[in-house]
This record gives sequence, structure tokens and C-alpha cells, in this order.
Amino acid sequence: MRLLRLAASFLLLSTFLTGQSLEKPTISLGDALVHPLEETSLPLQLSGLEGEAIVYLRLKIQFSAVPLRFVRVERDKSRNSFSVHTDLETETQDFDSQLLAEIQDFESRNEKKMATLLLEVDSVEPLPEGELLQLIFEATDEIYENEELVIKIVEAALRTASGKQVKGLTLVDGKVTISIPLFSCFFYMH
Repeated sequence: MRLLRLAASFLLLSTFLTGQSLEKPTISLGDALVHPLEETSLPLQLSGLEGEAIVYLRLKIQFSAVPLRFVRVERDKSRNSFSVHTDLETETQDFDSQLLAEIQDFESRNEKKMATLLLEVDSVEPLPEGELLQLIFEATDEIYENEELVIKIVEAALRTASGKQVKGLTLVDGKVTISIPLFSCFFYMH
């Protein structure tokens, strides 16, 4: 135990002396709760940039196209120094016709339908750390029970003002929980 503490102290001290941080550049999506036919927002955040002047971000995000639908991107109105471009592709995974014929129920067919969101942010000034954008999703009514969907970051790239690709990114997926509201009736009987 004592040796472990000594090793940890040495690592922290050497990191401090060299001026390096233990934190890697991180791109993360938040979590959200939504009811069917309502919109929710998932924050896109940057952290651990350590003074790097990041001017370009590219993400490829995948999620289940049913029961979730991408609507738009929102950003703080005071940040006019960057432009945002999105491209949405929806695809059904290919199966041979015999297997597809065997899939009869609605849920099984829709689980195979995936959406891919390509998101590019290009800026004339360095991108700030913290919340950069809000990704707005809508839950459809094609849900039969409470469901938790992972919004997966499949690919990511950051580039500095000098054109250098940032290596060693940490990616944190988001999660949307679709909750069916419970309606209750209370009867008072004498």
C-alpha cells in the first residue's frame, strides 16, 4: 500500500513538474430524459484541451432511428465565431431475404434501423471548453415500454489552428431515456 502511494505521488509530481496534465482532450455527450412526442437536448461538451487552440471538430454519431429522431442543433446565440454543418443518414442493416422474412414483430425490425449524424464545427476563433452545442432529439410514439438508448460517438477528430490533428481523444457516449408517463386514476369510494 505504501509503495502504491509513493508511485502515485511520483506520477503526480512528475506530471506537475513537466507541466503536463493527466486529463486527455475529451468530447462528451450528456444524458437526457424524454417522453414520447417530446423534444429533448443532449449537450455536446469539450474538456481537457489544455490551452490548445481547437478550431475544427468533426463527429460521427450513431443512434437508433426508431424511436428517436434527430431534429436540429442549437448553440448559444452569442457565439457567432463558428459554423455548424450536419448531415443525417438513416440506414437499415442488410440481411438476406430469408432472415428478414423471419423477423415478424415491429420492434425487431425497428431495432435494425440506425441513423448516423455527421457533425462538423468550423471556427475562426478557438473553440471554448465546456458546453459547445445542444443536439435536439425527438422521441416518436413508436415505443411500447420505457427505453434507454445510447447515442454513440463512432468517430471524432479535433484540429488546431496550425492544422495539427489532436491525438488521444477520450470519447464519452450519451444516453437518452425515453419514459412513458404513467397516467393514474384515483377513485374515492364510500
